[in-house]
Amino acid sequence: MPIRAYPEEQVLRLLAPGGLLDSGQIARQAELTGHAARKAISTLARRGWIASPKGEARWSISTLGLKAVR
Repeated sequence: MPIRAYPEEQVLRLLAPGGLLDSGQIARQAELTGHAARKAISTLARRGWIASPKGEARWSISTLGLKAVR
């Protein structure tokens, strides 16, 4: 059985190449449940590692998030 990364790490690695994804896209592409994806998004947003343009439900990685991934 492969070792799985924490959901927050999976989300950061998914967003690292750039672009904007909504929570459903993040859940599918990171192979997380909707709940796990939303919880990881909430945690990362509070830390300032991901950001969402005002009024949009899409997420991108921040400079702090990029530093955390590398």
